[in-house]
Amino acid sequence: MTPPVASAELNLTYPIYAADFDPHKSDFLLVGGGGGEGRSGVGNKITLINTSKKREINEAVDIDLSRNEDSVTSLAVAQSTESSAVVFAGINSSLKDQEKGKNEHLRSFRLGLPAKRKREENGEDGATAEEKTDGLLKSEALGKAQLFRTPVSEKNETYQRVLRLSRPVDGSSSRMGAVATGLAPAGEVVIFDASKSTPTENDALKRIRLDNNEEASDVDMIPTDSGEFLVAYSTSYEISVCPVSLSGKAKSSDPRLLYQYPIPDVFKDIKRPSFRSMRFLTPRLIAAVINLPSRSGSEILLIDVPTNDALEGSIILRKRLHKGIKSATSFAVSTLPSAAPTQNIQHVLAIAGQDISITILTLDHHPDSNQKLSFAVHTKIKEVHPMQMTALALTHFKPLSNPKTALPQFLKLASTAMNGSIKVHTFPLQLYPTPPTPSNPARYVLRPPGQKTEAAKTVFSVFMAMLMIALGTLAMQAFLEIRGGTPEYLGAKNWLSPRVHGWLTRPYIFEDGRPEPWWDEYAAGVAEHGKAEYERIRHDARHAERREKKVLEGLKSTIDKARALGPREGREKAVVLRDKGGLSAEVGHRDDLVGEHRAWEELREHERLAWKERLKKAGGWVGDEAEAVFKGVFFGELAGVVGDAVRG
Repeated sequence: MTPPVASAELNLTYPIYAADFDPHKSDFLLVGGGGGEGRSGVGNKITLINTSKKREINEAVDIDLSRNEDSVTSLAVAQSTESSAVVFAGINSSLKDQEKGKNEHLRSFRLGLPAKRKREENGEDGATAEEKTDGLLKSEALGKAQLFRTPVSEKNETYQRVLRLSRPVDGSSSRMGAVATGLAPAGEVVIFDASKSTPTENDALKRIRLDNNEEASDVDMIPTDSGEFLVAYSTSYEISVCPVSLSGKAKSSDPRLLYQYPIPDVFKDIKRPSFRSMRFLTPRLIAAVINLPSRSGSEILLIDVPTNDALEGSIILRKRLHKGIKSATSFAVSTLPSAAPTQNIQHVLAIAGQDISITILTLDHHPDSNQKLSFAVHTKIKEVHPMQMTALALTHFKPLSNPKTALPQFLKLASTAMNGSIKVHTFPLQLYPTPPTPSNPARYVLRPPGQKTEAAKTVFSVFMAMLMIALGTLAMQAFLEIRGGTPEYLGAKNWLSPRVHGWLTRPYIFEDGRPEPWWDEYAAGVAEHGKAEYERIRHDARHAERREKKVLEGLKSTIDKARALGPREGREKAVVLRDKGGLSAEVGHRDDLVGEHRAWEELREHERLAWKERLKKAGGWVGDEAEAVFKGVFFGELAGVVGDAVRG
């Protein structure tokens, strides 16, 4: 079962557009946004959020920005020490400055961080630190720069849509950054040295011009074994890569096309899916989120990055997100590495949808191999915010040298929305494998590799429950049939040898060889019931015998009277037998009877049998004696009335 996820929520007074965790201190989350230029009542701000407690988050530091400039559109933590953090942000200059061709969109700030006391666990709330604000350094603006060279136009709405920094490397302060335009007449991607706290135009390492009406939907970079960085950017239908060096000695070749989504049949009006976001997982593997046409769904792709520049990449794995997501809006990735370089690593991928849900996936694989890859759905969080989500951020996880002695580890996911709400989910990490081996030491994972999904567990549990119920029912039915408790449907008695059948059907016996106490009472009850049933059957038989004898004697008497009278006035007497639920007889004149009359001897065999059955039913037939009585009798039938004439 997926461990429970703790969450905490906070509402700010301004719309939030960007968020990023401090890569060195996962307790601190930076968010930014605002109402933009000239909007009264809603300011522009950057806020530091303390997320050290799993079920409570609060504001630690606020930076009020000018209301004469645009709001924060992108944000990233560039540097961090014990007492402060340097933050880069995308903020457009005022409209007046932009009309003059000046837009210093890349800003840098220093924020004072709350000091920490002794690190300790705090019971149920899971707090890992207790902050104090005494001696907090003053937050300040450091610098601003214009990296874009977008042509000045009459209506220029260009802004810094994307800001991405390379992941920090332990023991090195070198980082690379990239910014990309939004709503520009011609898209542009600028790669710069982010090692400085105040980057300028001179720190630009490479500029990439896009075709008209093209914009970069996302940018990412990753260090390679050669000491360079591999930079990738996506447009609507393409992903391109380019090697860049921090020393400024980038390769002279232009960015090469890594993958282009196939163009549909030109004779059919079919739109192509578009790339929404992308991230490097390893230098040889990219994860990309695409939105299908007409808001018909979203997919996540794994694209191979060949080491040979002459080859294009290919999709090696794709997964359709759940049907509730018609369009993905945000994407975040965090890697859970291991201390051993030869060991597998796990990537955690978070995808936000337009349905205000977040899907968490995991991908476990060896960093040097792109074989046997498979996504696992860790969890789906529904209705995270009341309004559309604007940003996702995952904490950066550092591998631990000795996980066994470390405090419990967690991975945090932050999400923001247009209404100013912030929600932080805290996921507990697990040690894997358990127990570890020298060749496979323990590492932290969000989801153990190979663990079944919740849906698979539910289906398996239901199937096993139904199977056990069916087997139990079958066994009980077979047992009852063997002991004679129910009618036979399975034929279970035939499954056993006579010896085993006799052993199963014998009475239950105590250890001392005597039947159980209830057996004597049961046997006595059976005997008493059998005796009573015998007496009842015997009484009914005697009653039936007396009734048949009485009816037969009545018939004999009636017939004898008819014969004794003989013919009178030339008319023969007749016995009329009527069958109205019971057989009766009366004397009448034969001439009054209509229809054919035949003697008993003249009746066919089947007619005699029919009469016998009628007489038996009426209780007036007793073997051969009754048949002798009816010899010489004539029989006739009309409208249900039977007439028997007597000759002589």
